[in-house]
Amino acid sequence: MNSEIDGVVCLPIVTIPDDRGMVIKTVFPPFIEDVYVTTVRHGAIKAWHGYQTKTIYWTVVKGLVQLVLYDNRKKSDTYKVTETFYLGEGSYYTISVPPMVFNGFKGISQDDAIILVQANEPYGQIYRMPYDSGEIGYDWSAHNG
Repeated sequence: MNSEIDGVVCLPIVTIPDDRGMVIKTVFPPFIEDVYVTTVRHGAIKAWHGYQTKTIYWTVVKGLVQLVLYDNRKKSDTYKVTETFYLGEGSYYTISVPPMVFNGFKGISQDDAIILVQANEPYGQIYRMPYDSGEIGYDWSAHNG
């Protein structure tokens, strides 16, 4: 999996299933200073968040999540580009999100999704916009075709 947004890196994850369950072996980037787990319920949207200097690493370990990135860096070649990823069951990746690339996510599995978030620095300057921000203009509804 590749990204259209400058500086976003998609790292494949090793999954080891057996008859007892599964091990998900994620990437631990160097200089990780903050690790937390967040959950999202089916249909819930948590958006938009961006950080001044922090790079975050997203890994969905249970469930399925619609992760959306929006490049808010005025000097970036991909300024104002929006990209959607579907992460979790069937699509295990760690997504590296650079500073000032906003992220938002929606739970799309029936049960709560669990997301492991790693960051290269502790909680810092966060920028927020509402999920229905006209500036980004993302349509969170399902696209059935």
